[in-house]
Amino acid sequence: MKKLLFIIFAISAPVLIMAQDTNRVKEVGVVFSDLNDFGITFKFGSNRGVWRINTLLISGDKYKSNISNGTDEYTINEESQGYRLSLGREYRLKIVDKFQFRVGFDASYAYDHRKEDEKYDYLSYQDNSYESIHHSVGINLVLGFNYAYNNKLVIGAEILPGYSYNWWKVMDYNNYVYNGMREYVKKENENKTSNYSFNLSNMPVLLSIAYRF
Repeated sequence: MKKLLFIIFAISAPVLIMAQDTNRVKEVGVVFSDLNDFGITFKFGSNRGVWRINTLLISGDKYKSNISNGTDEYTINEESQGYRLSLGREYRLKIVDKFQFRVGFDASYAYDHRKEDEKYDYLSYQDNSYESIHHSVGINLVLGFNYAYNNKLVIGAEILPGYSYNWWKVMDYNNYVYNGMREYVKKENENKTSNYSFNLSNMPVLLSIAYRF
């Protein structure tokens, strides 16, 4: 009987604690890292803990250059794009008034695509192209702080040490150009690789600014 009462108490205690916390919150804002990667964050729950959804645009660059060194003339086109989506839980512990320590976890997925084309301006030459596709899934620990300004604006910073599985697909293309006519029969080299990684050092700080309502 004592064991049964203990089990019932252990199961019901977290529910009773959450039920006492009637101050429900929702937060929406922006996240950014290194002033280059931006995204959107949405959180909902209570002052004790929130569910979190983060999207991050990792990159979105496009670059073109014309190069001439006296003997060679060619054009380089570079494109890159990527994003990261994470879902998780964040718990908040009050340190002093307006300051909170946050700890939790995220499950994440990231995608990155990069392409580079090198085209020569000769009648007979070989064009080169390079393309890589990178996927990553992982579990991250959330460690950070919150500062609530005027109870409406929440400014935060966090790091995300974690464990991830990564896989790549890398492709090299060679198009032969003869008398100005490009032959699109491609000589293609494709490599696939994968690995596991644990990210602990050199982690960028993820900053967030959110409006609470």
